[in-house]
Amino acid sequence: MAAAAIGVMRAESTPGDDEAQAGLRSEIAELREGLTRETLARQILESRLLLLERGAGSGSVVRRGRSGHPSASEPRLDAAAESASEGSDDLTPAAEASGDVAAEAKPWFDEAALAALGMSSVEIERLRRIWEEHELDRAYIQAEAIRGGYDHRKRHWREQIGLELAFRGDLGDETYERVLYATGQPNRTVVGDLLSQSAASSAGLQRGDVIWRYDGATILRPEELQNASSSGQQGEQIPIEVIRNGEHVRLFIQRGPLGVRLDRKRVSPEAGD
Repeated sequence: MAAAAIGVMRAESTPGDDEAQAGLRSEIAELREGLTRETLARQILESRLLLLERGAGSGSVVRRGRSGHPSASEPRLDAAAESASEGSDDLTPAAEASGDVAAEAKPWFDEAALAALGMSSVEIERLRRIWEEHELDRAYIQAEAIRGGYDHRKRHWREQIGLELAFRGDLGDETYERVLYATGQPNRTVVGDLLSQSAASSAGLQRGDVIWRYDGATILRPEELQNASSSGQQGEQIPIEVIRNGEHVRLFIQRGPLGVRLDRKRVSPEAGD
């Protein structure tokens, strides 16, 4: 009996143990978030190196962009031609995101939309210049693909994604989201539906949930969630934050295939979803 009593006492947790466990979980979450930032920073550096090596190897005349990216020294490609040259594996172009013919009449970079968010004219003009340099960088990569006769989807997909990562890294998530909004692109990833036996269903995700963070990283587009869930240690439990009926809900999900259909949505960055 005495041995059993001792066993029970050992099994019981004390307030100190609970605090230690909570501290440990918090430290693990911080380390995961730090690892995500480090991974993104490494991807940005690798993409810049790849772009510089590409420019040096092609013998083309390139200029240095705002972030050190090579960018076009010739006139910009037509927007429609750019959209046609992009495959479904690329990040969503603005023309595709508009969804209807009427949206084509809207400005490419909607300064009025940013002004409505409270940005000053000076901030808007600065952001527009940065965005235009980024678009010229994109045009350079696509022009090189066309001139070289390469299959853009296979040979230049990495450069396009790397360029977007670097652009986002320089701006930060908040400003990057505003650029997406100003250029008519989706800036939210929504759970359209999910499989009943999926990891998403087991974690408690629901139709209509907006995926806001996955393992500490802000999610703005479906491709980002797909890439994040495919990296790291498969099967580990990681935090996922969703917006449900305007409230932020934190859940835990098994890393790996989610078993969901993801939809895109464009909303004001200040909307409560």
